[in-house]
Amino acid sequence: MSAPRGRRRFLVAAVAAAGLLAPASALAANGSITGAVTANGTGNPVFGMKVAAHTVGGAAVKSTCSDAGGAYTIDDLVPGPYVVLFSVDTVACPGGPTDYAPRRYNALGGSSLRQFADPVTVPDGGPVTASTAVRLGARIAGAVKEQATGTGLANVTVEVLNEGLPI
Repeated sequence: MSAPRGRRRFLVAAVAAAGLLAPASALAANGSITGAVTANGTGNPVFGMKVAAHTVGGAAVKSTCSDAGGAYTIDDLVPGPYVVLFSVDTVACPGGPTDYAPRRYNALGGSSLRQFADPVTVPDGGPVTASTAVRLGARIAGAVKEQATGTGLANVTVEVLNEGLPI
C-alpha cells in the first residue's frame, strides 16, 4: 500500500532537507579538450585542421576543426584518457589545409606514430589542453604497373613504413 500523496511530498522534502540527495553539481560532469594548432617553424595559426579525440585503443570519439586563430575545443567528453589526432580532412573541415602531415599529441611536440602519442586525461567538468605545431607533409605519387607490359594494376595497396612500422 502506497503512502498518501501529501505524505510522499513530506518524505521527499525531509530527505532533501537532511542533505541526503546529492545536488546536480556533485555528479560527474563531462569535460573538454582545448588547444591550438600552429605551423611548425612560423608559429602561425592553422585554420581548418581536423582535431579528433580517440580512445587509447584507437576508436574515434569526437572531432572538430581549428578556427581562424588555430584554436579548437572538443566538448562533452566523458572524463578519462584520450589520444588527440591532428590531421587534414577537407570534407570534415572545408577550406582547411591540404599539405600538413598528421600528428598525435605528444608533450614533447607531437608524433605521427601512435605508440609515441601521449594520452591526455579529461577531468570531470573541466578542460585539458593539448596544442601542437604541425609540419608540412611529404607526398608520394606514382603508379603500380605490371613489369612485363607496363599496364597499370588496379586495386593495389601501397603501404608506407617508417623503420618497419606503419605510418
